[in-house]
Amino acid sequence: MTALASAYNGIANLSSIPDEQRIHDRDRILIRIARGNLAMSKIVITEFKSKNFAAKDPEPIYKQDIDRTILLNIGASSSQVSGLIHKIWVPDAHAQYIDEGCTLIVRGVYYNGTAWATTIAATNCQEEMLLVRERGTSTGGNTYFIVQRGFQPAPGGTAGTPTTLGTSHKLVYIPRAVAEGNNEGRVWGDTPFEDSNYCEFNLEKWGVNIQVANTTIYQDESVEDRNGRRTNDHFWKGYEMKLIYGRKHKTTDAAGDTIWRTGGLQEFILKTRTDIGYDTANVVDFSGTYGALSYQSFNRAFQDKFFFGSKDKFLMLDVYAYTKICNAFDNKIRIHNQTLSGKYGIRIETIMVSGGNVHLVVHDLLSINGFTNHGYLVDFDFFKYMHLQNLDTQIVKDAERGQNIFKTVNYMFQQAGVKRTNQFAHWYFINF
Repeated sequence: MTALASAYNGIANLSSIPDEQRIHDRDRILIRIARGNLAMSKIVITEFKSKNFAAKDPEPIYKQDIDRTILLNIGASSSQVSGLIHKIWVPDAHAQYIDEGCTLIVRGVYYNGTAWATTIAATNCQEEMLLVRERGTSTGGNTYFIVQRGFQPAPGGTAGTPTTLGTSHKLVYIPRAVAEGNNEGRVWGDTPFEDSNYCEFNLEKWGVNIQVANTTIYQDESVEDRNGRRTNDHFWKGYEMKLIYGRKHKTTDAAGDTIWRTGGLQEFILKTRTDIGYDTANVVDFSGTYGALSYQSFNRAFQDKFFFGSKDKFLMLDVYAYTKICNAFDNKIRIHNQTLSGKYGIRIETIMVSGGNVHLVVHDLLSINGFTNHGYLVDFDFFKYMHLQNLDTQIVKDAERGQNIFKTVNYMFQQAGVKRTNQFAHWYFINF
């Protein structure tokens, strides 16, 4: 009859983990038994099971693929050379896409049937097109091109000289036509740039002496179990904050050993990459840009945040921001996502917007540590758990055996970081 009253209570402490799991955390049990709302850790660690990135160097260098851009910026105001032949300036990062013979659509200049204008009309709403005739040199970070303005306008003639192009205008790139069988088209490699992030060594110790090893307190929990459980919690809280606020750098300690520190999400978003045209524009003042929270303003804010990466992104929020968003939407719009909640072990709610799905995650650690009214839109296709080969999260029991026979010292360690790719896929929101 005793057996009928028994129950399996799951894994309550580290000592309950089988030896095989204790050597290498294959099934991510360690993070699952950690207490607290470790949203970033639980998602990246769970995703790691299917998206393994094991590095063979503490400072792995990998190729980062960024989609070729089609929308290009004007770097400086255009000038007239002769008639419809003008000189335009384009930032060097965008100039690499332009070659002689290609055409560019000007966003914001239209042919209205009689003349070129900066406002669109119902009569003839054709955007102006430029023909690139010659590539010039680079000066001050911008490359100039000689172009023909008003190329191939609608029937009715060129109607004079189009307006001067300024930095408010953008260009849409269209590759030049090539005759069939002719291989004279521009052949250039869309070479991905090299990037790296470090695998940081993290170590926590816990243990007991021979007296307390034979002592049971705290509801029949041994002191060693309690120390191990609390060490596990502290270990993952530290890693959680590194995922968001880690700063990538390398130094040495007093003994001359190299210390690597991994970089986090915020650093990646705020990192300017002029070579790919990224200038930390992915920081949004929500109320300053879109006004008070409502379904309409929320939809406008997120409608263009899914152009790069997945259509499913996670918005990590402190409690203040999370509460404001929850108060702005009823449950018909803000739906509890039971599938993702069960997968990651945290409560996740989903709001559908024009561009995709925004998965809301309340992140208590942000609030506990004083971060208020902001959130991070993360695309976990481009933010992945990375560890040094054969040095994923591990526990070594009695690691200092022989140094003191009256004490047991256990190690919990990992050498891990983040593989961060494609800044365009992540966003930082403030002031909801």
